[in-house]
Amino acid sequence: MTTPTKPPLSKNHREARAARMALTQALFQIHATQASAESVKDEFLMHRLGEREDYPDAPNVALFSTVFETITRDYESLASHIQELLPDESTLDKHEPVLQAILKAGAAELLTPHPFAPAPVVISEYVHLTIHFCGKKQGAFVNGILDALARKLNKPLSKA
Repeated sequence: MTTPTKPPLSKNHREARAARMALTQALFQIHATQASAESVKDEFLMHRLGEREDYPDAPNVALFSTVFETITRDYESLASHIQELLPDESTLDKHEPVLQAILKAGAAELLTPHPFAPAPVVISEYVHLTIHFCGKKQGAFVNGILDALARKLNKPLSKA
């Protein structure tokens, strides 16, 4: 019995996926180095996003920039939204930095006024990133948090 193969991702999807990975890396870098958000954003826009060895496809710069702006503009609100959805005894800063970065980037994309993708796609993409970096258990955790946030924000979760 053969396993069905998934169709290849479109170029736009691959570029959006690369932008989401870059967002996660930029947020992780801010956390790790204590650099300013503006300097990290500039580094990514001027150098990192154009480096072909860093990403399999050129990241969608508009998605990266728009979501990064949401992160920096609404940082306190973003952290508050995530914190409200965490289990009772948990705080965001108790989670590993890469997971914090994924949750912040995913939440920011859901909060972006003009989204690049519907909520189910955004959630799925950040779950994919989480599984890649942290494993399936953490992927389920991110799925639950981002799904709950999308519901709280009244984002449609069906594809119809």
